[in-house]
Amino acid sequence: MLKKLIRAPNAVLRRLGLSKRTWKDVETFDELWKQRIQLMASFIPKEAKTILDVGCGKMWLREFIPATVKYSGTDYVARGEGCIVCDLNRAEFPEGAYDVLFVSGCLEYVEDYRWFLRTLAERCRMRVLLSYCVLDHFNNLPQRRTLAWVSDLTEATLLEESESAGLKLLTKVEAHSADRIYVFEPKAAATA
Repeated sequence: MLKKLIRAPNAVLRRLGLSKRTWKDVETFDELWKQRIQLMASFIPKEAKTILDVGCGKMWLREFIPATVKYSGTDYVARGEGCIVCDLNRAEFPEGAYDVLFVSGCLEYVEDYRWFLRTLAERCRMRVLLSYCVLDHFNNLPQRRTLAWVSDLTEATLLEESESAGLKLLTKVEAHSADRIYVFEPKAAATA
């Protein structure tokens, strides 16, 4: 029975009262993440005018985008000027569409990844830049739980679900960390 519970998604375990670790419990910001953010930022199209930094944390992305790009960040708590407070695990997402949706180190903490990927596809005009530590690259489930990660997607599942959600993979690259970076475009660009 215990082995089955260890493999259960963290969201289910929390509902059963067996696990309560969330990002709030482990929140930390590693300066090394700036390398991943900078690499991801290199995929922002030059013609982009708006960007939403989803799970913006310390808003480090601002350092790597031109002043001509209108930056907005979103996170579960206010992180500073321009931060829209939304809890992705309550299916909250900022209104409107953005040229670029930037998701660095966030999907691991999202319980309903299908809703999240659909929302990204619906709200994006040009690119979704997404980092994720896929299960086939880091499969230590107890360590994933220690990090409060609630999604355990293999690369194949992530790509299938992204395609089903309306995102087309353009390229993927290895980050300096255990993450992979995925560059998607929406199959049907948002118009709002």
